[in-house]
Amino acid sequence: MIIRVNEPWGPPLTLEMAKFLTPNDHLCYRFLRRTGRTKKDQPSGVMVRVSGQPQTWKRSPERVRVPWKYGMYESGAVNEGNLGDFTLCDGLAGPEGQHKWLQERRERAHIARVGASQRRVP
Repeated sequence: MIIRVNEPWGPPLTLEMAKFLTPNDHLCYRFLRRTGRTKKDQPSGVMVRVSGQPQTWKRSPERVRVPWKYGMYESGAVNEGNLGDFTLCDGLAGPEGQHKWLQERRERAHIARVGASQRRVP
């Protein structure tokens, strides 16, 4: 059951950040409520796990789809329409933390590309 809650959350996920997510990253989803007993001071959202690589389109770079999973049976996808409902759960404080996270992911992607090109030497 999806319920809209008004809790103080960090900055929302951006399109560029969504493109650099990897499997097993964790996102906080604001509008999915936990089942079972929760304390009153806990936020009502849940932590979901990214379950696949981000899907992007060459013809429309403003589109993205990132699959997520919660529990055994609930799953969904982050897309350009619901990016504002998700935040990073890595304890990042404000836009500075998100900028640092994004810069580290870009460097990792660059290192992976350079390493792959050097391995293909005939």
